[in-house]
Amino acid sequence: GYDKAEMQGKGMDQLVPTRYREMHHDGVFRVSAGGEPHVIGKTVELHGLRKDGSEFPLELSLASWESGPSKFYSAIIRDITERKLAEQKSKAAFAEIEFAQTKARSILDASTDGMLLVTAELKIISVNRSFCKIFFDKHPREIAGHTLLDFQNQFEGFFKDPAVFSELIQSAAHDFERVLADTVIQIAPQFRELQLLSNPVRNSANEYLGRLFIFRDITERRRAEEQLRKLSRAVEQSPASVVITDTTGTIEYVNPKF
Repeated sequence: GYDKAEMQGKGMDQLVPTRYREMHHDGVFRVSAGGEPHVIGKTVELHGLRKDGSEFPLELSLASWESGPSKFYSAIIRDITERKLAEQKSKAAFAEIEFAQTKARSILDASTDGMLLVTAELKIISVNRSFCKIFFDKHPREIAGHTLLDFQNQFEGFFKDPAVFSELIQSAAHDFERVLADTVIQIAPQFRELQLLSNPVRNSANEYLGRLFIFRDITERRRAEEQLRKLSRAVEQSPASVVITDTTGTIEYVNPKF
């Protein structure tokens, strides 16, 4: 809700909820002192603070680069409120309808993410069209009703690390609250970088029913982030003098040539 002019020159604290500020300060101090960065170079999900004081879920990608004695940071922030609401609605729907496939499919197919719904016995209850587009040249009906083990050879060939399939098996078969957010490399039928998320699904009695796997294609996002890094390096190494100012003319950055 902020205007650009309202944010320039301000500290990050006003974007960070109060309960996270101490952790934020500790992280900045640790990295500034040469410590191990925990989130730089990664994509994490956090909460941000709007101008009106309300919080919202966000996805944060941080990068850093150095210029002489100075160190600079860049951040890509995405509001994922709608995505979180969709995921919550999906989980709630699956739990309440006891894996009713016909109703669940409408929720699955509304997502551009590949979604795979599996019981604790490894039976595939439902997949959406996006999942088939990413992995199989099949209709969802051709996959539903099988078990994950029926497609073991195909799944192991999909990923650069064949152990991803074992992770799917272990996650589906066991009732635990671990939420995966791992990045995996797909090598077939084409190269993609995927974010793999996993959540347990329960019924209204809180009984474990199975697991919802979400495969999110982040290939283009990674390419955009790499382009941003290349641009940062190009500015640093440019033979021309580069000066960046704010709207008031205050110099915020100069490159080494300057």
